[in-house]
Amino acid sequence: MSIWLTKTDFIAALSCKTRLNYIREPKKYPDSSQDDNFQKILADAGYLVQRLAELKYGNAEKVNSDNNIALKETKNLLLKEETVIFEAAIENSGFFIRVDILRKKQNQIDLIEVKAKSYDEKKFQKNRSEDKSWARYIRDLAFQYFVTRKAYPNFKVNCFLCMPNKNGSPEDNLVGKFHFKNREIDFRVSQNELTEQIINNQILVEEMVTEDIEKRVQEVEENAESFLKVKSGKEQVPPDISRECKTCTYRDNDNNKSGVYECWKSLEGFSEEKFKNRKIIDIWNFRKASELIKSNKYFIDSLSPEDLHEKFQSGKKPIVGDKPFSVEDRQYFQCFSISEFQNKEGYIFNAGYFKKQTRNWIYPFNFIDFEATNLSISPYEGLESNERIAFQYSIHSLSEDGRVEHSAEHIFSSKNENPSFEFLKQLYVDLSGNNGSIFMWSPYESSTLEGIKKQILRSKRENQYHRELKFVDSLLDKGERELIDLYKIARDCTFYPNINGSLSIKQTLLAVIRHSKFLQQKYSNPIYGKENEIKSRNYRNKQWVVKNENNNEYFNPYEIINDEDGLQKNINQGGEAAGAFSQLLFGDLTPAEEEDLRNSLLRYCELDTLAMAMITESWINCNS
Repeated sequence: MSIWLTKTDFIAALSCKTRLNYIREPKKYPDSSQDDNFQKILADAGYLVQRLAELKYGNAEKVNSDNNIALKETKNLLLKEETVIFEAAIENSGFFIRVDILRKKQNQIDLIEVKAKSYDEKKFQKNRSEDKSWARYIRDLAFQYFVTRKAYPNFKVNCFLCMPNKNGSPEDNLVGKFHFKNREIDFRVSQNELTEQIINNQILVEEMVTEDIEKRVQEVEENAESFLKVKSGKEQVPPDISRECKTCTYRDNDNNKSGVYECWKSLEGFSEEKFKNRKIIDIWNFRKASELIKSNKYFIDSLSPEDLHEKFQSGKKPIVGDKPFSVEDRQYFQCFSISEFQNKEGYIFNAGYFKKQTRNWIYPFNFIDFEATNLSISPYEGLESNERIAFQYSIHSLSEDGRVEHSAEHIFSSKNENPSFEFLKQLYVDLSGNNGSIFMWSPYESSTLEGIKKQILRSKRENQYHRELKFVDSLLDKGERELIDLYKIARDCTFYPNINGSLSIKQTLLAVIRHSKFLQQKYSNPIYGKENEIKSRNYRNKQWVVKNENNNEYFNPYEIINDEDGLQKNINQGGEAAGAFSQLLFGDLTPAEEEDLRNSLLRYCELDTLAMAMITESWINCNS
């Protein structure tokens, strides 16, 4: 079997050459990105653009998916005077590429890379040399350019990016014109008709980037041969420890399958415990990691407080009082003992500052969570590519007497019109029933509302949505019901052990369950359900505080979200929710599959707002 260096290998090796050791042995070291649901969703978005791009480029040849067969077919097709090839395969001297679209005319070859990132001419011209995502695309093409020039030295080679056009005319009701089945597109209209619309509306744009490629090709030439030697096993490279290890895809809970573990175990002072919990790359929001690694400091026990920040010189420490924790304070808590700061429940709680923040909170508290997506090709008229589409929300309420209730929810109901408008209309109704404070987790909800407001104004519907726009303004910065960010409260007021400073709602919920006696007592019984003490819209007799009998640890509620009713689809993160929305729009689903997917979406969104209510309950009832 031939060993080739692909463009994916090349890009991975540019950030860390050692990765090639693990790329070479995929059975021993699995690539975790292959199991990353969010990455799969991104890939599916790219697949949609790819298929529409194939319509744009008309009658063309598509070569075999088998690489060896594709090489022969591509070579034969390039003997023609003119041709367009989808997924063309080219190999030379151990370097191998598959080209999204290859266009040949006489002695010129055009390499066309299709990307889902939307194109705005002004921003592209200004940012393409600085924006990291554009830089990656240019590097992708530079490798393809390098291989093509080696294989066909007598041809002139040009490079292009094909992208959704942010400034084009969105297609009217694209949703109804095709659907997916097992990653294949079934068109419901004439492909010729759709091709004409794609071209006339400039839904996709082609931008020449040959000049940019030629500036990058030297980087390829300087590294390609060396990378190929490592990939083929002719050369070994030692571990390269850096901040890149934090995002390396060759990591696994099983250390025998983890490339990161393989690299780190070679370090002096290594131990299993330090590798799991005490790497300096795991310090929350720590920007000095690279600098310290150069000084051979890899684990937290090699650090002094001054390494975190000069303010900790001369034995100074954080102060828990009435001011928010700084980034450096949280890093100090993570790296050094928290015992002198922790409360009776075993975590650090900035009670004085929390009290100041809650002074103006008004009951009943309303906890909101939105689900939205950005589709690379706009499915609705008047919507730009990659513009956010809000399709679902959940609301929990907490009354002054401690009563919790799942008070409202909404999920999109139409494939014919942008669901964001109906979303806002119903949100106004559901939040106008009281004047209580409204909470979110991070600014995602406020930025989504700002986006919907822009969509309404651009579509000139301000008269139709006058009260809703006024309502949006009341929720945004300086508004009378300005959204309160619980993420910031968690960041400024709390620090929990054993989650490495994480502030994700999933990790914070698990942490408060571990430490809050109040939550343990309240939610250790199945009091949550449609007919139960705490009213739910999607669960029955749910017990949220559950211990794992094997290790006596609490389950994260997001792990047991569907332990009832036999739902087949398990959604427990935002990326999966966005993918589920795409399936509802474009998937070829049976009524039963669609209902199952909708129910899973409803449960996931409901848990997000319940989590916010539970976290807030734990703080209010904290045994300081």
